[in-house]
Amino acid sequence: MNKKKILSLAVLAATSAMFSLAFVFMSASRTAELGIIRARFSIAPAASGETLLAIYPFGEVSAKTHSAPVKIIVGLERIHEESIDEIIADGVGFDDLLETMKDNAQKAVGEFILVVLALAAVGGAAGASIGRRIRLIEIILGAGIGLASAAALGAVVLTQYQLDAFRQPTYRGLITYAPEIVDNINRSVEGGRNLRKYVRDMAANMSSFYVELDRYSEKENAGRIRILHISDIHNNPLAGDFVKVLVKGLSPDLIMNTGDMTDMGTALELKLMDSLKGISKPHFFVSGNHDSPEVVEELKRDFGLRVLDGDIAVHGKLRIIGFGDPKGKVSFDAEVDPEETLEATGRIIEKLSKLKKKPDVLMVHNPEIGAAAAGLAPVVLSGHAHSISAERIGDSVLIVAGTTGAAGARYIESEEKPSYSAALITLHVDENGAFVFDHVDLIRMNQSTGEFMVERKFLPAPEEEFEGKEVSTEKEIQEAKK
Repeated sequence: MNKKKILSLAVLAATSAMFSLAFVFMSASRTAELGIIRARFSIAPAASGETLLAIYPFGEVSAKTHSAPVKIIVGLERIHEESIDEIIADGVGFDDLLETMKDNAQKAVGEFILVVLALAAVGGAAGASIGRRIRLIEIILGAGIGLASAAALGAVVLTQYQLDAFRQPTYRGLITYAPEIVDNINRSVEGGRNLRKYVRDMAANMSSFYVELDRYSEKENAGRIRILHISDIHNNPLAGDFVKVLVKGLSPDLIMNTGDMTDMGTALELKLMDSLKGISKPHFFVSGNHDSPEVVEELKRDFGLRVLDGDIAVHGKLRIIGFGDPKGKVSFDAEVDPEETLEATGRIIEKLSKLKKKPDVLMVHNPEIGAAAAGLAPVVLSGHAHSISAERIGDSVLIVAGTTGAAGARYIESEEKPSYSAALITLHVDENGAFVFDHVDLIRMNQSTGEFMVERKFLPAPEEEFEGKEVSTEKEIQEAKK
C-alpha cells in the first residue's frame, strides 16, 4: 500500500471519527418518562468528566463520576404533580416508586445509547464523504469508524464511571439550600399519606367542634363577619386539605393570607398548591419574603387571589389594606439591611397615617412591621414567625397565623414538627356602624400526635369592664386524637 493510500485512509479515519463525535455531541438527546418525572438525556464535551443533574429552576447537582472528557447531562423537564397525589392516596411505597423509576431509567439509557450509536454512524459516514468522491465502501468504512469511535469513548466512560461520586455532590443554584429534603422524601410521602387521611376524617367532625366552641359566645352580633387567616404554607400540598376542612367546618366569610406560599420563589412550586384553587371564598393575599414577583403574578392569574400591595380592598363594608414583604421583591435568600426594613415600615405607617378613614384590617407578612403599625387599624394580621399567637397592642389586635403548611418540607427531619395552624377572627358591627374585634380562635393541628386544639381569645382593651373575668380567657375546647 503506497503512502498516498495510507494518508488517504488516515484522513478518512480522522474525519470520520471527528464528525461522528460532533454529530453525537450536537444532536444526541433523548426524552424519557421515568414515572413522576420527565427527563432528557444528553452529552457534551468537557475538560473533565462529570455527570450533571439539571433541575430547572432550582439549580444543578453534579459529581466527578469519570475522567473521560465527556459531560453526561440529565435534565429534569417536568414533575408530574398529578402523580404525587396518586402516590399519597394509593399508598405507593417509596421503594416501589424508586424501583419503577430505576427500570424506566435503564430502558431510557439503553435507547439513548442506540441514538448515540446511530448518530455516530451517520456522522462517520458524513466525515468519510468530505472532500472526496463518494464511494459506498468508504461511506461504510466511515460509518464503522464512527461507531467504533463512539463505542470506544463510551467504553472508557463506563469502565471509569463511579456512581458513588454522588455521595459528595456539588450543588449550584437554589437547590443548594435544600439537599436534606431529597434525603427525606420517603418519610415525607409516608407521613403525608397518614396526615391526609386524618385531615379528611376530621372534616366530618369540624362543624360539631365549632358549634361547641361557639357556646362560649352567646350574644348575637349584628353584622358579624368571620375571617379565616392563613399564612406560611411553604408549598406543602397537604395545606390545601387543611384549609378546605376549615372552610367547610367554620364557614368563614373570606380568607386572608399573609404570604410565603412558596419556599424558593418559583412558580413551579405553586403546582403543589392546585387544591387551593377550588375554594370558593374571597381570598386576599400579601406576599411574604419567599414569594417572588413571578409567584405573585401566578397567584393573580391562575389562583384568582386578590393580591394587595398598598391598595385598599373592600368586602361588603369591610375595608382591608395590605402590603407585600419588601424582601420578596429582591430574593428570599438575599440579605436585607435592617435599615431597609425600617424604611419600608416607615413608608407603610406614613401611608396609613394619611388615610382619611382607617382600614378595618391591615395585612403584612412580618409581625415586626405589624407591631410597628399598631393603632392604625383595629386588626393587624401577619405570618412569618411560624408560631400562632394573638395579642393586644394599644388599640389594635395583632394576630400571627403561625404556619398553615406546618412550615413545609424543611421540617421533615425536625423532632419538634410545627403544627398546622390558622386563626378564625370574628368581628361585629357596633352601634356606630364600625367593625369591632370580638374574638379570635387559634386553631392548631399537631402533625406528630394528631391532636386538634382550638383556643379562644377575647383580648379586650385595658380600659374595658369585663365583669370580673380575666383579660385573656384561654379555653381548650376540643382535643381529638387520631
